Amino acid sequence: MATLFNKQRILLLLSTLFLAVSQSFSQIQVNVFLDPRFTLKLNDIESLDLSYVNVSISNVGSRTYNVTLYSELTGNNGVKINTTLKPKPTGEALVLNPGEMRSLQGADLEDLFRGSKLNLNGLDINKIAQTGNIPEGIYKLCVQAYDNDNLEPLSELD
Repeated sequence: MATLFNKQRILLLLSTLFLAVSQSFSQIQVNVFLDPRFTLKLNDIESLDLSYVNVSISNVGSRTYNVTLYSELTGNNGVKINTTLKPKPTGEALVLNPGEMRSLQGADLEDLFRGSKLNLNGLDINKIAQTGNIPEGIYKLCVQAYDNDNLEPLSELD
């Protein structure tokens, strides 16, 4: 009987811990939509031409957040391009009130990513110089929201 009671207590503890961890990452929901005209030209990525990218971001938490965004483009061919995560200066972070949803594209996204350094991995610079294109492959673009004040993740990388 004592063993059954201990197992139930352990299960309850683990369930509570899992709920606490999942709630800490689910304050902000981020969805990324790409227009079919989105290209993988290195010029467009380096110049932050985000006119064909739409990011929907929702604050499902109970407090206001100053949000900074991190993005990552990964391919099944070893290519990874990501932004450097760093806090935005005061007044430049995205302010999201509880229950607020925003749809960001083009200039809105460019403002949020301005000043971000791009890290390029798995690219043959000589090939890109010839074609201007990132190598063919299946790519996934993910955007993650972080609390600008302490760089704690507010959403999953999705």
